[in-house]
Amino acid sequence: MELETFKDQVWELAKNGATQQELEDFVGMFYSHKPISYYEIEAGRFIARGRYNENGEIFCNKDQLSYIKDDLSKVKPGRANFSGQPVFYAAIPHDSTYSNTISTIMMEVALNSIHNFQTSREYFTVGRWRVKKPLTVAVLPFSATNLDRNPSMSAMREYYNNYLIKQFGHHPANQYFLDSLEYISDLFCRYDNRDISYQICAAFFNAICKMFSKDNTAIDGIVYPSANTYNAGINIALNTKSVDEKLELDWVQMIAMQRNPSNPYDLFFGHASDEQFPDVSGNFCFKNVF
Repeated sequence: MELETFKDQVWELAKNGATQQELEDFVGMFYSHKPISYYEIEAGRFIARGRYNENGEIFCNKDQLSYIKDDLSKVKPGRANFSGQPVFYAAIPHDSTYSNTISTIMMEVALNSIHNFQTSREYFTVGRWRVKKPLTVAVLPFSATNLDRNPSMSAMREYYNNYLIKQFGHHPANQYFLDSLEYISDLFCRYDNRDISYQICAAFFNAICKMFSKDNTAIDGIVYPSANTYNAGINIALNTKSVDEKLELDWVQMIAMQRNPSNPYDLFFGHASDEQFPDVSGNFCFKNVF
């Protein structure tokens, strides 16, 4: 199928209320014979995740910083999940002039508070998660918007392009592969029309998980640029089984967002608690919150 045909048809499917399975089947059919890039995050590395402290709640257990487990009706559609499908979203540390791990987390979890000028002070809790066992993740570094703001993703894109040339030479199909992957990469870091793009992205993630499992390669998640940082940060979405088996909460601290009462555009983020190191069960207790 031509890429332009796929783009038109998949958009119409999502727009017109296609079922999750219909979308997943259609997206999976298109990408089933295309080389999807992936890599391994080694054991001992860290990823970070933040959660909003709603109504003054103080967290004390890893489950409160993890994916939603108790009430799946609370799970809203995201870039790698359909409604009611829990997924663990986090940020990956990397070097960038435009973003760092904490700023990526804050832009992901605090964006509504940032845009709400009625909000004067809000609390968030950031957790550092250690990778206990290697994670195999698909990666989408192909959006052209990454090239200037995200050197890590730009380098991955160049590496993958060189890999295709090494494997297949300068075959015309290489550009078709890259264009197809650039399209889905663009959707993963697209800020507008999220009601449609989220459906297509979730279908892609679910489809490639099944595709890789058929090849006896389990995919734990997917890595993509952070739209809320204008693609400067790097996000990761992991399936729940991988979180339970391959991650452990290593460190937590609360962060406060304070708005300048004289200038609502002026925001300050700072530490709002002591640091805590959870026990083997993932429990912790802040001694000071300010």
